[in-house]
Amino acid sequence: MLSSPVAAEIRYGLERLEAGTRRRLRLEDEYRRLRRLVSWSDWTEQAADEFGRQKARLALRGEIIEDMDLAVGAIALALEASVATLNARHLGRLDGLVVENWQAEG
Repeated sequence: MLSSPVAAEIRYGLERLEAGTRRRLRLEDEYRRLRRLVSWSDWTEQAADEFGRQKARLALRGEIIEDMDLAVGAIALALEASVATLNARHLGRLDGLVVENWQAEG
């Protein structure tokens, strides 16, 4: 499943690459392929509530994470889904979120 914040981060990464390069063209092609394979999940009221709860809890503990990462986690929590990421250290701070580290040896 793909959410709006994840898509925004992917697009940001693609836009930072020089237009027309083989790398950018290959990655844009991979993103289009991904979009055909996975469903889209948008921000819901439940995800917004989860975002607010998690952000307040983290702020009280002095453990701020970026809002985009928090949005990804909140949407996953609302959907009772896990998150696969290279940023497991930050997302692992969210209560109840199952995080799969893409860098972990398997």
